[in-house]
Amino acid sequence: MTGKGDVPAIRTFRANLKAVHELMRFDDMVLEFVIGPLQRLSDRQTTGGIDNPRHRIDRILAMVRGIKQNESLRPHYAAMYNQCLVLLVSYFASAARALFIQAVVSAIDSGAHDELLDAEVRLTPRDIREGAGTISEILAEAIANAKEMSFQDMQSVDRAFRRYFGVAPDKGQMVNDIIVGQACRHAIVHAGAQVGRRLVVQVRTATPRTVKLTLEEGTPIEFSRAEVRAVMKEMLKYLRDMASMIEGAGIALARQVDV
Repeated sequence: MTGKGDVPAIRTFRANLKAVHELMRFDDMVLEFVIGPLQRLSDRQTTGGIDNPRHRIDRILAMVRGIKQNESLRPHYAAMYNQCLVLLVSYFASAARALFIQAVVSAIDSGAHDELLDAEVRLTPRDIREGAGTISEILAEAIANAKEMSFQDMQSVDRAFRRYFGVAPDKGQMVNDIIVGQACRHAIVHAGAQVGRRLVVQVRTATPRTVKLTLEEGTPIEFSRAEVRAVMKEMLKYLRDMASMIEGAGIALARQVDV
């Protein structure tokens, strides 16, 4: 990557995305682990002049390659893809919170944004004594931990950044895809991966979108690898757009270019 790079919160999120992506490729990696040695054995058999089909492993090799090409194991991984979505939504909430805290620290240190500087914060002597980091970092954590603050859904994320920094990406396809991912995550965890009335209502206005265009009450939620990747893409874009908007509001964010 070239250019100004990503802020720490987004760099961590990207690392987590890589881990989720590798988990979704588990079946591919297992098959590739098997196909490689089988291919090498087949090559050695050819070199050694073994041409009797009964003594060769070509049929087994072709069968394993067919499983990979036809994605025959994919139905068995439906639950895993759902859990990958659950992980992804948790990572996004953590990244949004971390980005918010970084922006708050920078704003406090620079004296920017009266709304933030005048925020009422609940702190105890123990919070200060046991808190990690500078006083600005302790204050930022306290603001992020306030009862009315949450980073678990897009409405709450949008409200937090708009309240203290006056910025947030407008609702559109990017935000709608994330909303659907978050709503489905809740149903996967709390409703047995079934589409319920609550989910249908939550996503009713989330249009346009590219993920789960149809969600019918009473049907199972089954995410594909492509759908999880689509949500990944929009989450990463959202965080990057938010970071750029925060900087556009006059708050400096430390960035690091990948090497």
